[in-house]
Amino acid sequence: MDTLDARVARLTETVAETVSQRDAAAARYEAEVARHAVESARHVNERMADERRIVDMQATIHQLSEALKTRDAELSGVERSVFGRYALTSARKRLTSAITG
Repeated sequence: MDTLDARVARLTETVAETVSQRDAAAARYEAEVARHAVESARHVNERMADERRIVDMQATIHQLSEALKTRDAELSGVERSVFGRYALTSARKRLTSAITG
């Protein structure tokens, strides 16, 4: 009977040790799963932020392109106006020279 009691005590200790090891392993696993979930969420948030920045940059590029088109059109108008004035002034000078000649 004493031998059986001793054996039951050792088995009880072994079971308690195994349960403790199992609980520690489960806690480590759960902590790792939680850490992975946090990291995954952070990566998703970073990717979404990057995508928002890309969309914002594309909108800015579009606005700048439109502004550049407007400025190019204005510059072309100014160039035509300056050339027209130059041509008109040259023609007046030639006419004045021919008349006073």
